[in-house]
Amino acid sequence: MDWSAASGELWASFLQILAALDLDLSTAALIKYLLLVIAVIALLWVIGDVYRGEIQNRDMAIDVISHDRPGYGAADVLFTRRTFDTRAERLPAKIIVEHRFLIAHGDRQLSRRVRVFRRAFKLNAMSKQTTLLRDGQFAFQEDIEKEIKNRAEYLTRVALRKYRGNLSNMIARRFHKDWEEPEAIGATYLARIHFPSNPYFLLFQHPDREVKATGWLTLLTSAFALFAQFLFTSPDRPEAARADPPVVVRSP
Repeated sequence: MDWSAASGELWASFLQILAALDLDLSTAALIKYLLLVIAVIALLWVIGDVYRGEIQNRDMAIDVISHDRPGYGAADVLFTRRTFDTRAERLPAKIIVEHRFLIAHGDRQLSRRVRVFRRAFKLNAMSKQTTLLRDGQFAFQEDIEKEIKNRAEYLTRVALRKYRGNLSNMIARRFHKDWEEPEAIGATYLARIHFPSNPYFLLFQHPDREVKATGWLTLLTSAFALFAQFLFTSPDRPEAARADPPVVVRSP
């Protein structure tokens, strides 16, 4: 079979179909269609970035633990569905872990919150809790768990050192014998989920059905407008516009 001849015939048939539809394939029209497609993609990207769904716009108080389950690696994080229901396995997302604690100094308690970790993972929601994974826990690989906790401890020490080093506390420590050392209490880990904002994730993988429906509605509405513009807009015919005007003959 001569593939070059067959492809040539197929292309010629395609051009005949376009000619029969009387489509506007001028350079200006094609640029307009391309800009419309780019605008639709950009709109989907904005929807994915702004309207990501309520399930990720909240902080979750969690315990950070480690796991050694077979089949899961460093890119996987495990939790129960009651903790966070992704409605899918190995869903891509970024996890932001923050450390919240109180600096207790006498009768004063100052709240502090520091970001300790941000990384992309595959989310794995277990159907029910086990002896190794309870509700409210995020299980990372052991090295990552140690990284999170060591970073949290370091930033806590930095916050305490900064608090002790401010001018008023330095003066109080020097002139008050009963000055008490501040300490960190009430430590809690907070997790926040950030999903990708690309159009593919919005249309096919997003766990929030309402957000996914919004994306599909935007895509289908824009596609209909594009097809209507493409199919029902008649091309300009400059040769008709340049036709000679009718000649008026007056009788003597």
